[in-house]
Amino acid sequence: IYTLSLHDALPISALAVQIVDDTQGISNSRNVDLGTVMQGDPARHTFSIRNPSPRPLTITQIHRSCSCEELGLATGAVVPSGKVLKFTYGTPSLTPGPRLAKLILKTDAIDPSLLEITFTLRADVTEAVSARPSVLQFGEIVQGQRSERQLRVTAFDSEMLSQLTDVLTTRNVASVSRPKPDGPALLFQVKVLGDLPSGP
Repeated sequence: IYTLSLHDALPISALAVQIVDDTQGISNSRNVDLGTVMQGDPARHTFSIRNPSPRPLTITQIHRSCSCEELGLATGAVVPSGKVLKFTYGTPSLTPGPRLAKLILKTDAIDPSLLEITFTLRADVTEAVSARPSVLQFGEIVQGQRSERQLRVTAFDSEMLSQLTDVLTTRNVASVSRPKPDGPALLFQVKVLGDLPSGP
């Protein structure tokens, strides 16, 4: 059994709310799909709320789909008339798999369409480094014989594969060949010798 782990995951930093002029360049999208995100990388987006009304708009309530989600906005934030409030919203990306984050903001707006504003954020978090199969099964090995299996390692970023320069095993009964390129992956030949008593 072997383990591949990713260290030094990028920390989530606090980002401040911004109030900017109401320009044509501001995106008003409330549903964002980030696509594929590498495990540990930030999975966040900057959303905006446009206030076209003649009086200020105040955020009165905030509801997130999970308290683990990053939000650069707090209750009581005010969007002046004719301005745009920009804030960040992010979902955790420390474990692989699909992510769907939902944010609901309630306001005191005079415009009914702004009384409750919903934002969604999607992301497909993929492993930074993965190996297949996840467990190599060798079964019973008779003393004096050997069994061989193949391990395929892929990475979200091909630069990571170039950094895999050494291979270690926990028992001298096993040996692993130097990796061979296989398209976007590396192939390892893992051999277990039956010259020593069996064990994990």
